[in-house]
Amino acid sequence: DTGIGLTEKQIGKLFKSFSQADTSTTRKYGGTGLGLTISKRLVEMMNGSIHVESQFGKGSDFIFTAEFEAGDEATCRMIAEGQKYDAETLGDIQGAKLLLVEDNEINQQVAKEILENAGFRVDIAENGQKALDAVIKDKYELLLMDIQMPVMDGYKAARAIRNLKVDIPIVAMTANVMKGDKERCFEHGMNDYIGKPLNRNLFLSIIENNISPKSDSFKKSDTLKDDTLKADTQSISRTNCEIVYTQKQPEFNMDQLAEKFGSKALVIDLVRIFVTSHADDMDIVVGLIRDSKLKEAERKLHKLKGSAGELELMELFQIIESIENKLLSSKLPDELQINRFRLLFNEKIQYFSNLIK
Repeated sequence: DTGIGLTEKQIGKLFKSFSQADTSTTRKYGGTGLGLTISKRLVEMMNGSIHVESQFGKGSDFIFTAEFEAGDEATCRMIAEGQKYDAETLGDIQGAKLLLVEDNEINQQVAKEILENAGFRVDIAENGQKALDAVIKDKYELLLMDIQMPVMDGYKAARAIRNLKVDIPIVAMTANVMKGDKERCFEHGMNDYIGKPLNRNLFLSIIENNISPKSDSFKKSDTLKDDTLKADTQSISRTNCEIVYTQKQPEFNMDQLAEKFGSKALVIDLVRIFVTSHADDMDIVVGLIRDSKLKEAERKLHKLKGSAGELELMELFQIIESIENKLLSSKLPDELQINRFRLLFNEKIQYFSNLIK
């Protein structure tokens, strides 16, 4: 901080709630006196400490330590080198058969596209019970398991599969990536986890880490798309794609999403799925909350949040998450949250509906 610096007396007042080094500071520079207190609590939650070194009139250094789990070697190398995964990178495991267990249609489409373009064979199960049935009938090299699903959730499905004594890696796919959520995945027999929305490189890196290369048993995937097919796919719905460029929508970036998913046509498909799958969600959620059916409302919101996240609609994602957290605590969202949700949701549905006409 290259500001006014601190005296020893002022340093002694820091890291206390609603405390400023000087009462005149608040009037001149603003602030609530909570920033450093929050920082201190966050650092201590990560088994660290925070302190300040300052010279009055010259500025201050705020220094903290924190503990993090070591990443696996492959992921760390990928991040350090900016590695991009493709069919060649994954050659040893290309053709492996995977089971994607996911009830959200947009998440299904995104994950399937990434996996098939990387050379994997993919089956889809819409819930944990169907995943269990599929594992009994067929052989898979890896299961990608969503957590919140109807009929049977991911935790129960993983436990049931482990009870079958089936030796297969299970990777959790969840929007909840706090420490307790990760530990719960492991307690139920899962081997790894990845947060949603999916990051393509990290997604493929985790898959690579959890599949043992068995080149003789993997058949070359017939789903790997050659350059010609990719070119054809990108040309689909070209007129619709152009509409995106000529209309202004601050939070919807076609170029960015097309790069993320590999084609503009897929983005348009995901937009169409978003509208058809979620058009009535806002009214349904508000009705469920009004009828005190909070668990059902939370499940509906969680699915909508996943779709918003994949399309990088972060304002909508964040307001949904704030309401979802209230419901998980058996509390009702306030009127401001509901109104914000209604405004952002209707804005996106109207824009997307016009886009796909």
